[in-house]
Amino acid sequence: MDQIQAWRESPTLRLLLDSGNSLDELGSIVCEARVEGSLIHDARIVACCLDNGVSELWTVDRDFSRFPKIRTRNPLQSVS
Repeated sequence: MDQIQAWRESPTLRLLLDSGNSLDELGSIVCEARVEGSLIHDARIVACCLDNGVSELWTVDRDFSRFPKIRTRNPLQSVS
């Protein structure tokens, strides 16, 4: 919780929120990627990112590679 509070106090923090547009985007992503079950949550994250202008998602979760609308980068791997 201390780390979360430190992030919240950062002047560069921007919280991303769902909107009506992100729900429309979610519908599109779910249909295109044929997503169901627990992957719906991942699709929702992608939709929210896209709606908020995020073009690259840093994650170690390979499931996000099934969403071509957003670039993914594993922050634990070095870039060559």
